[in-house]
Amino acid sequence: MMKKINSVSDFISFIENTGNESYLFRGENSNYKEQKSGAFRVHRTVKGECEYPFINMINEFSREISEPISNKEILAFAQHSGIPTNLLDVTSNPLVALYFSVSKGSNNEESNNEESNNEDGYIYMLDTKNIVDITSTLQKLGKNNLLDEIYHCNETIIKAFISDLLNSSTLNLSMYEEKLKHELEFISSEWVITEKEEMLKAFNNEIMIKQSCVNHDIPKNYRDVINYIICLRQFLSYCKKNCLSPNFSGLPLMKYTPIMSFKRGTNQQSQFIYQNYLAFDDEIFKHHYLSIQSIEFNKKITVSKEAKKDILKTLDQLNINQKFIFNDSDSIADYIVNKYKSLNKKID
Repeated sequence: MMKKINSVSDFISFIENTGNESYLFRGENSNYKEQKSGAFRVHRTVKGECEYPFINMINEFSREISEPISNKEILAFAQHSGIPTNLLDVTSNPLVALYFSVSKGSNNEESNNEESNNEDGYIYMLDTKNIVDITSTLQKLGKNNLLDEIYHCNETIIKAFISDLLNSSTLNLSMYEEKLKHELEFISSEWVITEKEEMLKAFNNEIMIKQSCVNHDIPKNYRDVINYIICLRQFLSYCKKNCLSPNFSGLPLMKYTPIMSFKRGTNQQSQFIYQNYLAFDDEIFKHHYLSIQSIEFNKKITVSKEAKKDILKTLDQLNINQKFIFNDSDSIADYIVNKYKSLNKKID
C-alpha cells in the first residue's frame, strides 16, 4: 500500500522509520506516467524533420551566458537554468523534494500549471546502494554521450568509468552483465562474448600490465568491471550495427554529484540521475532511433492535495520556500509579493 501523508510531521516520521538506508528524493506536484529527464519527455522536432537538438541548445547556452561556468559544471547549470538535458533532478534533502511536491512550480517542466496544485503530489525515493556515482567520468565527458564514448572506445572516458565502477562496492556487476547477455540472446542467436583479451588491451593497456603481475593493489572486483565494460561495448556495437532499440536493464542507474558554484544548486542540495540514451540513424530507411534508460524508484509517497497549502506554510517557517529553492532575483521578488498579498488578505 502506498504511503499517504498530510503534513510535514507525517513525512518526517516516515523518513525516520525507513531504517539505515540512504535515499535520494524527487518531488513532483502531479502524477506522471514515467520518470524522464527534460530532453526526453516529449518527442521534440524542428520543422517536423529532426529530433530536438538539446546538445546544440546547451552549446549555445554556454556561449551566451555572461557568467563563466566550467565544462565540468555546464550540464548541471544548463539543467537548473531550464535547458533540456538528459539529467533528472533529485536531491539528498527530503524537505526540498517535499516542497516540489506541493508547489505550483516544479523541477518538472510539464507540471508548471495551476491545475497541478489541485492534484495529489508525489515524492519518489531511490536507494543509493543501487546507484553508481559517475561524477568523475562526467567531468571528463562534458556534454558528450557516455554510451557513444564507450562505443567508440574513448580511452580517457573508459578509464574514468572503470575507476567509478571499481569504487562502487554495492553494485553486482555480474548481474548487469548477465542482463546484457540475456537481452541480446533474446533478439539474436549470434551473440557470443569473444576477443576479451583484445578488448582489454584496447580499453586499458596499463592495467593489463599490472594484471599480468602479482599485484595486491589490483581491486578484487577489477575482473568483473572489465568483463562488464567489454560486454557493454559489444552490446552497444551490436545494437548500432543492427539498428536495434534496446532497453537498458543491463545498465545500473548512474548519479552525478557535481560541486556547483551556483546557489540554486547548492540550496536544493541537488544531485542528478544521468539518464543514458542511445541515438542513431538508419541510413537506408532514414529512420531515427532513440532508446532511453528507464528510471524506477524504490518508494513512492503520495502527498494529499488538501494538505498542500498547510505543508507549504510549514515549509516556509523552516525556510524551505521559493526564495531559498530558486535563489534568483525573479523568484525572490515573486516570493515577497506573494507574502504581502497574503498579509493583505488577512488584514481584510
